[in-house]
Amino acid sequence: MSKLVSVLKKVEVVREQLDAMCIGKQGPALRVMDLAYVISEVYKLQIEMVVVDFRADHLKGNLERYSDGRARVLVRADLNDAEKRLVAVKELCHLFIDEKDDWSADGTATIDAYLKMESAVGEGEDRPIAGNTIHSELMAMLAATELMYPQEYREADALKMAEEGATLSSIALEHEIPAYVIRHAITNKVTLDHAREMLGEERKAA
Repeated sequence: MSKLVSVLKKVEVVREQLDAMCIGKQGPALRVMDLAYVISEVYKLQIEMVVVDFRADHLKGNLERYSDGRARVLVRADLNDAEKRLVAVKELCHLFIDEKDDWSADGTATIDAYLKMESAVGEGEDRPIAGNTIHSELMAMLAATELMYPQEYREADALKMAEEGATLSSIALEHEIPAYVIRHAITNKVTLDHAREMLGEERKAA
């Protein structure tokens, strides 16, 4: 949970910098290139975003880091636009949430292990404690969800779905994200709310 609190804190910093450094308010659809710009400026990185043509069963993108401060975000060319946006944001999130222990040179093994872990548990169940790299994938997905579907939209959207007949797909279209990102936010609501409470307590104690 302490790692998630740290991730939420870093996401808040990035969102604050998006508002401060970029023209116009973000949302409901996050501007991905604005995010890349902010991360490059705040963390002193040279980021290259590349759409690549490759075949894979599960791997949708990857992040290459270099010791000279360069980073390449690779996104699979055959994905739809919403998936491309999500993959790009998730890989960008690794640049500001990961510690060196989270890094892995074996992307395919990481994804395979992540999928096995996800399929081993159902909605509402506690996930097993994962290795550093797999845990990093989960944290990056949560960070991407917080950036692309921020908390301030969720209550109003829940009312739209309950009272106005809106669907996950229609809400997702507004934010230009896959519908499962919204489901991901709903599934992890209790965990995220608890982490926010811990972050609030931490700030009060500071």
